[in-house]
Amino acid sequence: MNRRIFMLTCIWVYLAVALLTGCAATKQIIPAASGPIPSNSARIIVLREGGFAGSAAPIGITDSGKQIGEVGLHSQLVWDRVAGSMQLVGFHANAPDHRTPPIQMCVGAGMTYRFMASWPALNNHNYPKIELVSGTPVLCEENNANANSSKFQQPEVTAATSAALAAAKPIESNTPELSGTFTGDVRIIEVKHYTQSQGLNLSPEFINSFYDGLRERLIKEQVASQIVDEDSAVPDAEAANTVIIEGKFTEYKQGGFLVVGAVSSEIKFYRKSDHALFKTITARVPFKPSPLNTDRIIGKATGGRTAYEIKKALKKE
Repeated sequence: MNRRIFMLTCIWVYLAVALLTGCAATKQIIPAASGPIPSNSARIIVLREGGFAGSAAPIGITDSGKQIGEVGLHSQLVWDRVAGSMQLVGFHANAPDHRTPPIQMCVGAGMTYRFMASWPALNNHNYPKIELVSGTPVLCEENNANANSSKFQQPEVTAATSAALAAAKPIESNTPELSGTFTGDVRIIEVKHYTQSQGLNLSPEFINSFYDGLRERLIKEQVASQIVDEDSAVPDAEAANTVIIEGKFTEYKQGGFLVVGAVSSEIKFYRKSDHALFKTITARVPFKPSPLNTDRIIGKATGGRTAYEIKKALKKE
């Protein structure tokens, strides 16, 4: 009897582990995009992170009715599509009728859009979720037969999505207008301490550790010749080659047991010479669940990952 109980216990443990850690293979049907983005296209990236029990099932993706593929855990689908109207849908690969509400938006030429695919908790794991986490939707062209902005739904409104959509709206009169691009060589980056959206209540330890991780990674990645603190004196001759970075935390997702957390922020890039705003991005970076996590550990790790997003944004200039 004891042997039978032992065997049954082993079977249940095996099934539980398989359910928790099983990894569905990623299959991309269309060619994966790489290299420079074509001038008339946008790059779309759908990411999957770790999850919880039942989350190993693959998530299928379609773009305006065209099947792109299936994305498994800790993987991604990457493709280029013609700029303009887009309808993105996720579905349970083993139960195609279980679909997400379509994300309908217009994407801009030369721009990159990142979406996060996941299985939300407490939904029987049958309906996946897709949300925009980085990239700014553009207004649909009225003369585009496939793009009628008055009929399009906006992406699901989360803190990260709201920041991205806000950047696409007309800028208020008291906000610096986007003014061209940064045409000089980025030789100096001035990093200001992040602020936070109302209600987040992030600790000073987290904010300071994030700032340290951000600066250290910017230096390590050699994003610029010098990384200086906010309000540092810069020679007049270098002002044209200096970028000021201002960030604001917009979301802090704690995560939990086997559920990946995330930190989202809105980042603005200014020219030092005239303090003109020339780029805004929304960055959403994950951190792994761990009983050893502290504000210092999470802050430093997510600061470093955010530096990578800044590096990619500046490379496009």
